[in-house]
Amino acid sequence: FLLSRLEVPRLVRGGETLDVGAELRTATETSASLEVLLDERVIATERVTAPGGTSLHRVSVTFPDDEGVHQLEVRATSAASSIPQNDRIRALVQVTPRPRVLLVHEYAPGVEPALASVLRSARYVVEPVRMTEATLTADALERYALVVLDELDLAHVNDAQQRALRDWVERRGGGLVTITGGHAVRREPDVLRALEPVGTPAAIHAPRPLELVLVLDRSSS
Repeated sequence: FLLSRLEVPRLVRGGETLDVGAELRTATETSASLEVLLDERVIATERVTAPGGTSLHRVSVTFPDDEGVHQLEVRATSAASSIPQNDRIRALVQVTPRPRVLLVHEYAPGVEPALASVLRSARYVVEPVRMTEATLTADALERYALVVLDELDLAHVNDAQQRALRDWVERRGGGLVTITGGHAVRREPDVLRALEPVGTPAAIHAPRPLELVLVLDRSSS
């Protein structure tokens, strides 16, 4: 009886539910109880039946909103187990915070756009704010992953706010979505002088692979 392999992403989002895969090797058909622990705290359990040989079993796990690197461990309990060291396997997992969305709108005070509920159901952290109360500066936008301009009359976004949004996208890699319907996107210079068109941010170059060369001097000099 052996827990031989653990399948888990190295990077997960807080609040996300994923399947953790545990590979079991058994000589004959065996029943086992699987526990999934995060930093020694049980977060999921599953009862499985492993056929003889190698089999992969999945346990649904919801990761808490504890940002940082954590130890994920799977422990197996079975009557077939004889070596305690074979009953557990570990991996490190980095939990990232949920994406934060600034949802700018012009709905009546106290009224939230329907999009806010949709984004929350997708595990985003949503901050709805009316346009008259929004702080659209490059520094204020740093804490967000995405800005959504929901049904705004874009004539109400002044030049300084447009430049801040453009800088945030092009230089800082932020996300910007404009939703229109009642207020069409107009491209006249007197409406979108500083925002249109927004360019794509510069690509972040991947690090070059490390090459290690060993030179052995076998001469007698």
